[in-house]
Amino acid sequence: MKTIILETASHRNEQRLLLKFDYDSILIEKVKKLKGVRWSQSRKCWHIPVENFVLNEFKEYFKDVLFEYNNSSKSDSSQTACLNNTGNIEEKITININVSKNIFYASIPYELKEQFKRLEGAWWHPGARLWSAINSKENLEQMERIALSGGYTLSIINEGLKPKTALPSRGIVSKRIEPDPRFERFMLLQGKKESTIRQYKSYISWFLSENGGIDFANNSIEQIQKFIHEKVINQHFGQSQQNGVISAIKLYFLVIYDMVINTEDIPRPRRERPLPKVISEDEFVKMVSVTKNQKHKLILLLLYGCGLRRGELCQIKVEDIDFEREMIYIKGKGNKYRAVNPGNKLLMLISKYIKSYLPEHYLIEGTNKSAYSGTSVGVIVNRAAKQSGIARRVHPHMLRHSYATHHMERGIELRLIQETMGHASSKTTEVYTYVSRKSIKKMPNLLDDLKI
Repeated sequence: MKTIILETASHRNEQRLLLKFDYDSILIEKVKKLKGVRWSQSRKCWHIPVENFVLNEFKEYFKDVLFEYNNSSKSDSSQTACLNNTGNIEEKITININVSKNIFYASIPYELKEQFKRLEGAWWHPGARLWSAINSKENLEQMERIALSGGYTLSIINEGLKPKTALPSRGIVSKRIEPDPRFERFMLLQGKKESTIRQYKSYISWFLSENGGIDFANNSIEQIQKFIHEKVINQHFGQSQQNGVISAIKLYFLVIYDMVINTEDIPRPRRERPLPKVISEDEFVKMVSVTKNQKHKLILLLLYGCGLRRGELCQIKVEDIDFEREMIYIKGKGNKYRAVNPGNKLLMLISKYIKSYLPEHYLIEGTNKSAYSGTSVGVIVNRAAKQSGIARRVHPHMLRHSYATHHMERGIELRLIQETMGHASSKTTEVYTYVSRKSIKKMPNLLDDLKI
């Protein structure tokens, strides 16, 4: 008898049911006709949306086929078709009650959709692919009848907070000598960002591991200069990384050895100040138009419409959206907050997005309800640029540069642009005058007046 092994997996923020079986041309043709079926090149198998799976219908459609569950994968508690540990299919509807909102959420089988829509406050959230209704005694009793009518069992659980994912450690050397614990404690008291603390500790571990056993008290400046020259500059680290290493070492020697390292002893590389690269308004409109995913589109609009850094975007919380005052509060560098004006269009899109995706803590959520990855933001921006026909590479900060430049070209005061972008100094904002098309076009080109 032919066997199809069933396995649940998350694919592009969507719960899918993997169908794994030995090559069989007849079986493949039947699978291809399933609703919502797609082929996964990476997993080498076919997969369908979990909500499209109904055991009795599959048994009727795939006659003489045995269905087995792969125990190496666990089924999500909110899925329509739950696969238990015995390898059999257990048809269950799980509802998650959010006590604070007095709402429950559930993944409802397609054939029960019309019955569920009769519940009080029934609502479909397409981004999260969940139904919700008011958490009342009447609705819960009705849910039991709905589940029973479809041959399902009903499981009720209270919705809890998921733990935050641990940050990965990024060591530079394999045999690490960890920095003195007082170093991390001092940075925590300073209120430095978690990413900065992690990076500084990594730089110091690298430095200490390369100089293990050296008496820094007597020969510190020579050892630091030698390390920066041989291990940093000669290995072609960028200027920002060079500055990061120097800052970490200076702070470490100040905290642990009570030693102030002068700029003359350890000079910093002269920082390059390249002109900011921007895209045109028409190019941005094309990027948005080719982006169909609602979350990805919102990411583009927030970056450009509010002039955000990618880190600021990832840290926006649902509570930071003030719909009453029509503002978004942004946590910028140095834990400094600022308010930005999202405008009516963007506020309406944010409202629709929240109803659809049901974010709990962060506005743009990643896996396990954690903050969205900055790397993923970069991928989304670059992909949208390529799909819209922009030949050059576009990164998230270019949208921030474009925000400032386009405002400047429209005659907005430099001071206002500085405040909305969170620049501590107006000199940082003034760089956009050098790429403002309006300013550059005031200087004519001599060739235009020559008869050539």
